[in-house]
Amino acid sequence: MELRPVEKEEYSFIEDFVYEVLKNTAYSNGLAEKALVREIREKPYYFQSLI
Repeated sequence: MELRPVEKEEYSFIEDFVYEVLKNTAYSNGLAEKALVREIREKPYYFQSLI
C-alpha cells in the first residue's frame, strides 16, 4: 500500500465518496459527514502528514 498526501483536486471526489458510502445507512444520510470533511479541511490547524 502506498500512502500519499491528498491533492486539492481530489477534495471534491473524497467528499462525494464519503457521501455515497453513508447516504443509505440507517444512521445517516451522508450530508453531515460530507460537510464535516470539508469543515475540517478549512480549519487553520488542518495539515496533511504521512505517518
